[in-house]
Amino acid sequence: MKKWFTRAVAFTFAVLLTVAVLMLLQPDRVYAADNNYGITIDGDMSDWSDKPMTDISFSWDTYNIKQGSLLADDNNIYFFIDMAPLTSEDHQGGYAVLQTSSYKLTVGSKVFWINVDNTFAWAWGVEGQSRAVNLSIWAEDNSLNGYLPGVEAYMYRKPMTGGYSDQLECLIPLSALNLQDGGSQTITLSNQNLGQQTLTATGGNTGATLLVVAALGLATYAVIRLSRKASRA
Repeated sequence: MKKWFTRAVAFTFAVLLTVAVLMLLQPDRVYAADNNYGITIDGDMSDWSDKPMTDISFSWDTYNIKQGSLLADDNNIYFFIDMAPLTSEDHQGGYAVLQTSSYKLTVGSKVFWINVDNTFAWAWGVEGQSRAVNLSIWAEDNSLNGYLPGVEAYMYRKPMTGGYSDQLECLIPLSALNLQDGGSQTITLSNQNLGQQTLTATGGNTGATLLVVAALGLATYAVIRLSRKASRA
């Protein structure tokens, strides 16, 4: 009886803890708090006025400073780029046309490259206007490539005294990237054409943690039940 009890306990712990550890180690899924950011992808960039911004620049260039923001919730990744956030007196003649290529998005171990199509480019006379643009997304593992369903993006050419600044806002559903849910992962966005900084957003590991707690609880319950059976035998 003692040998049977020992084997049963060992088996129960092995199965439940293996399930829990595997859930914690899932590399390509995202959990994040369900936040209400109030962001609508429509070309009205005022949604981003209260969001945290990061300066993007090169150490050798303190003139062409950009700004960006990266956010995530249970369903989507959101990001914003402002090509010339400073006033025209500080930035007149600087690099203000939207950078359209080489945005590197990482979600856990997955890497995606993003290009922006259908922009104003170098068009004249469009200050104060916005337009829907397209994001072409390629996964480094070749699991997807092209214009993905549910992705939304707008650009706005913000008028400035003596010039303008292009702004970009985007929404990318996790489902479009084949990322549904799962363990906590860090999300980053960078573009080496804009600067050396990396934008970061991190989700909460709620789901995996709860699974571990549940597994440990079940294992403990199983041990108690088996102990009682063994004591009555």
